[in-house]
Amino acid sequence: MRKLLLVAAIASSLVACKRKKPEEALMPAPAPPPATGSGSAGSAAAKPVTADDLAKRYEECWGFYNDSKWDDFKSCYATDAVSEHPGQRELTITGNAAIVDGVKAGKAALPDAKGQTELVLVSGHTVVGVSLLTATTPDKAKVGVMMPQVIEFDDAGKAKHQADFEDNATVMGQMKPDPKHPVRAPIEKLPMVKEVAIAKNDDKEKANLDTANKAMAAFNAHDAKAFGALLADDVVWSEQPDPKDWNKTETVTNAGAFWKAFGDVKLTADNQYAAGDYVATVGTLEGTNDGDMPAMHLKKTGKHVQLPFLMIQKLDGGKIKSSWLFQQEDAFEQQLGLRVTTPASSSK
Repeated sequence: MRKLLLVAAIASSLVACKRKKPEEALMPAPAPPPATGSGSAGSAAAKPVTADDLAKRYEECWGFYNDSKWDDFKSCYATDAVSEHPGQRELTITGNAAIVDGVKAGKAALPDAKGQTELVLVSGHTVVGVSLLTATTPDKAKVGVMMPQVIEFDDAGKAKHQADFEDNATVMGQMKPDPKHPVRAPIEKLPMVKEVAIAKNDDKEKANLDTANKAMAAFNAHDAKAFGALLADDVVWSEQPDPKDWNKTETVTNAGAFWKAFGDVKLTADNQYAAGDYVATVGTLEGTNDGDMPAMHLKKTGKHVQLPFLMIQKLDGGKIKSSWLFQQEDAFEQQLGLRVTTPASSSK
């Protein structure tokens, strides 16, 4: 698939955001979901956090971000929380104070930045959320991207680890359009129903997980027939850096082109979460660029890539109905030697 490669971090180091231009500070890690009560997180008498609590808290913490309620927002994280953007190692920040400092600086530069929750999946103490993140830059450029997050909580309901998978390349392309590198237009409304799904670990979820894994196995085997058979006829396949979504024929065709360019490409699932009709997979794409890829104007580089990704799929009747793939496009190009540094992390 053209760029099975999406996504991941927009800002530079969250702490360093204070020293960067407004557009470079753009979306410094929005709000994660934390504690379930106003009492101390260390209280032995605290009621155990529930899945419903985490879903509500996720929404609440986005509200703190939108309203710039920084003390409340800080309470969303454990003291030693870690925030990262998979694919950009320099964007790993430790400590709730440092995380909030970066977010606060970015919001000061872009005061109308706003997150609207759309999809919230809860499995145990993990929340996989997708929100619409919008902002207007000082020069009136509009930005609208999907902000996918995977957040792990401690027993008190404080976010202890947050991974943000928004696509930096898409954001920069929306800010400063480049006809040679078209990106997805700013999104005003996410193409998914606003929904909360809490894992039940039932037969339906197990079947959905099995289907998602079979599709991944077919992709790894470069089996176009088996891969296509697991897609609904009206499937919508979305990869954030690509300017448009794909239908079933385009999805299978693009997969074939990717296999030709990366003959040993493989997707590996590191963690998976099934909730309701959805399966979320956090994993790694790895392969060697041993062939040309005309759709990307890519000549064989011989270089090896290894990239984290988040894929969220909605299933219906044993078929993949919708798929959203997020991965760091800049990191992909850097590993292929096509880009020296990302715009957001440049010191210039």
